[in-house]
Amino acid sequence: MIQGGIVRWSEQGLLVRLLLPLCGLVFILQTAGVRELEAALWLSRIQLGAGEIWRVFSYSLLHGGIWHLFFNMLVLWMFAPPVLSRVGQGRLALVMAAAVVAGGLAHTVFSPFPVVGISAAIYALLAMTAWFWPRQTVLVFFVIPMPMYLFVIVLAGIEFLMTMQPGSMTAHWAHLGGGVTGLAAAVFLARYHSKRVVSRSRRPGIRERIGFFFWKRKLARRNATQARVDALLEKISKTGLASLTASEKRFLDRSSKDYRTD
Repeated sequence: MIQGGIVRWSEQGLLVRLLLPLCGLVFILQTAGVRELEAALWLSRIQLGAGEIWRVFSYSLLHGGIWHLFFNMLVLWMFAPPVLSRVGQGRLALVMAAAVVAGGLAHTVFSPFPVVGISAAIYALLAMTAWFWPRQTVLVFFVIPMPMYLFVIVLAGIEFLMTMQPGSMTAHWAHLGGGVTGLAAAVFLARYHSKRVVSRSRRPGIRERIGFFFWKRKLARRNATQARVDALLEKISKTGLASLTASEKRFLDRSSKDYRTD
């Protein structure tokens, strides 16, 4: 878990509160023997070649067994809240959707077997966590402590090695495709956030800009007044006070009061 403690249901974001019951409901229908549902939702290169584009999303709602569902939902429950607080709910939903698509397409390129499960999005979530909190400790198998970046590197290495097993029914390419998508998104979002912080710190707000405008006008008026005062004082020093006109005397009197007020 990143940022300590188990997150309660009421504290989970809308994304998690939608995905958990939805995937659970679909799995219940699967175990109840609704084979038409599986046939309508899973993804393979045959269906994709037939133009059934919706399958690049729908396959993620199916799962291959109770443990497949359990571990995917467990990782979603544990790691989604901190990432969501970092990037926002809308961006996280887009990244996970993109990971599902990328993972599904990667699988169909390299494997003829159908693919099910939301694992591509889960691997994207793990990759984003590793990028944002690389030194955070994760308990592998709930026992072995390991820094998050190392855990994801080991996991990706195992997945890559497993792709070399001929005839494997596990969607290793989907996992890798989702992980790469999550990593790319984390890098982009981190740079985007840092640029926005820098630009905001350098760019004055509307209140500061309005204040600066009036300050410039006030400064220009004061400089003009000072220049005229200096000219009149020089005139007095040369020709005496009696040489000033009535309007010039009023101007000097008014200017002296202004300076006393300031």
